[in-house]
Amino acid sequence: MQNFCKSKNFGAPGPKLVELLQEPESRLKPRYKRSEGVTTSKKYSVQWKEPKINVAELARLRFLEDWDLDMLAARYMRPRETIGSWCRKLRSDEFVHRTISPELQAQLSEADSKRRAHADF
Repeated sequence: MQNFCKSKNFGAPGPKLVELLQEPESRLKPRYKRSEGVTTSKKYSVQWKEPKINVAELARLRFLEDWDLDMLAARYMRPRETIGSWCRKLRSDEFVHRTISPELQAQLSEADSKRRAHADF
């Protein structure tokens, strides 16, 4: 046991470590060199429990009450492009969203098919 304690690889911290702890705080903070042109990025998947926009109301206003994108953007305080992408996604998914009831989904599908039929002329 005595040989183990006297080993050069084990034992109490030496004076250098004790001195480091007694130095001012500014020297204890980590320092990083900034490399020019080197960047790192990480992607995190994020899942919201509720969408930031009431999707059922958005669909009702856009497709049943014919609100334009500018009016919806002002109502939800979001960019026009965000509202447009939600509307395109809803239309391409045939108005299937967990916040849209089956009754509203049927109404939206019917109104959209009428709108598309009218646009073909």
